[in-house]
Amino acid sequence: MSQQMKVTIVGAKATDWKADDGRHYDYVTLFALIPMDTSQGNAVGQGVAEFKWQDSRNLVQLQGRKFPFEATLELDLVSTGRSTKQVLTNVILPPKV
Repeated sequence: MSQQMKVTIVGAKATDWKADDGRHYDYVTLFALIPMDTSQGNAVGQGVAEFKWQDSRNLVQLQGRKFPFEATLELDLVSTGRSTKQVLTNVILPPKV
């Protein structure tokens, strides 16, 4: 199940390292503004959500851009059988200006 979500990206950080157990972590964390849940009456404004974009080399696509900027995230909803989570599958960036 795929969906698209427009967000304002305010920052990014690349991670590329191997843990002692041999697992390789290689991604870019995107920091994006999202609206706060105001339905309970105890929050206003915006928060920042983290999205992991596979392959730390994707950071090159973000360098030289003026932050913040809008982008479209493509997300898949996946399940372990007990819980669900969204997985970032693609980032559609605006043309560089």
